[in-house]
Amino acid sequence: LQQLNLSFCKITDITIEEIARSCLNLKYLNLEGCYKISKKVVDQLISLNPNIHIEKCTITPASFVNDIFEVTISNANDNRVSSLAEAIRNRRLDRFQDIDLNELALYRVDFISDSVVIQTLRNNEVFEVEGAVRMELQDRIFNHFSTQPQRIYSGEKKINVIVYPPTETVPDILSKDN
Repeated sequence: LQQLNLSFCKITDITIEEIARSCLNLKYLNLEGCYKISKKVVDQLISLNPNIHIEKCTITPASFVNDIFEVTISNANDNRVSSLAEAIRNRRLDRFQDIDLNELALYRVDFISDSVVIQTLRNNEVFEVEGAVRMELQDRIFNHFSTQPQRIYSGEKKINVIVYPPTETVPDILSKDN
């Protein structure tokens, strides 16, 4: 195997470690949109195979990876984005306890995953995330996803959430060009 395209796959460090051990002749690896892998494991892959060309690799800092979690949305609620914002706040009270739900800005980012919501603490009209669609609190949650999140239990669906700290500019890892 000399070429491998894993773009937008939900792979983790374990997958990259296995590729490093098993694909010794690999020359080209596309990791575009693989946001769950660390710089450490990519560096390890390069050290084992110095001739490899890694394309469009976006590394998520470890501090962000620790803030990836799932939120369960039940059919019992109104399935509005405001319910998702409340579920996020309740899941991470350590971070959002004193935050008014109207101050949360939720985004769906297609190029990362159809089932990921990007959340920021900014709620001003100027701040926008490149390549993302702002989810307004009155919107229906599932109108923002081309596929329904996987059903876990009867009546429940889960949405992956990545929490980014407030910033004035879009983090590099959200840029399609990186």
